[in-house]
Amino acid sequence: MALNWNYYMGIAFKMLTVITLLIVYTRMSGSRRLAPVTVFDSISNLVVGAIAGTTLLNQNVRPIDLAMFMTIWLLLLVGIRYMRRRYPKVRLVLDGNPIELIVDGKLRPQAFKRAGLSPTSLQTMLRSQGISGPHAVDSAIFERNGELSVNQAGDAPFSVIVIDRGQIKHEALERADRNAAWLRQKLHGQFEPDEIFCAEWDETKLWVSLYDGTTVAI
Repeated sequence: MALNWNYYMGIAFKMLTVITLLIVYTRMSGSRRLAPVTVFDSISNLVVGAIAGTTLLNQNVRPIDLAMFMTIWLLLLVGIRYMRRRYPKVRLVLDGNPIELIVDGKLRPQAFKRAGLSPTSLQTMLRSQGISGPHAVDSAIFERNGELSVNQAGDAPFSVIVIDRGQIKHEALERADRNAAWLRQKLHGQFEPDEIFCAEWDETKLWVSLYDGTTVAI
């Protein structure tokens, strides 16, 4: 049985189109990875995979058609990523907040409900990290990407990023029992938020990193 070389060449061109557009997308979005960091990233990857998967083997879809499908979706993704960076409320709606499941060694049932987790599922996640169970944990946070960050008893507390590329992260301040007024007072008028690349609070000091690479502990 003779092979249909035109068919396979068409698939090859489509694959090349997908790879090229994904490379362009990672450069346009400023991302250097396709691994999901948030739920929105996972959805984005699923849609890209669905478009590619349903069109690669369809002979009625030409490489130019696939390029147009992918281009439209990737431009939408770039626009949404810009909105997420520019407007904190949009980021909050799309990504949600990390959920504190355990605080000061105490489990928070309402947080488990929000996260859609049970104590048994938490125990499974802890065991995968070599931790015997919730009793050995001082604090646990269910991250935006579905991973679990754990702080065992005796470890240093989790730090929080309170300024991210010039934007005050109010949800992070709330988790640290602080507010924007406290943050501005902490900065002592030395810096304005839009001058700061990253500000990290570790319960003892505020670590301020400027755009020129300078880091100051306040």
